Amino acid sequence: MPWIKSRPGEVFDNDQIQKDLRAILATGNFDAQGTRVLLDDAPRGGVRLMFEVQELPLITEVRFEGLKESDREAVTEELQKQNVGVQKGAPLDPAKVKKAQRVIQQFFEARGWREVATQALFEETSRTETIIIFRINAYRFP
Repeated sequence: MPWIKSRPGEVFDNDQIQKDLRAILATGNFDAQGTRVLLDDAPRGGVRLMFEVQELPLITEVRFEGLKESDREAVTEELQKQNVGVQKGAPLDPAKVKKAQRVIQQFFEARGWREVATQALFEETSRTETIIIFRINAYRFP
């Protein structure tokens, strides 16, 4: 509610409603595909305004498959350094997961790995929580 500036009793303002919707989405907590504004006729005249939001699940764990422990730590540091936003406690944003895949691929390619393939898998532990598993396949050349 703190992001919504439209208030009951005010004149309908479509521009303000769009600003409210953008403010909600800018929090990064809600799925843009599942968030929308609904308008309905109010019982005593006017318009009833409803914001329907779909909350993004929280990441409860990030795992890496196909790496030894020292590589896992280095990748985790690189993701944090580049502020990707794929970490425990953060909302699951598919765009950030794709960015994380690119960062992981570039990280290993810069270290001489070849044919780097990164796959992101999701293990839904509940409707509001998920685990991300990055499966990394690559070949290291000396």
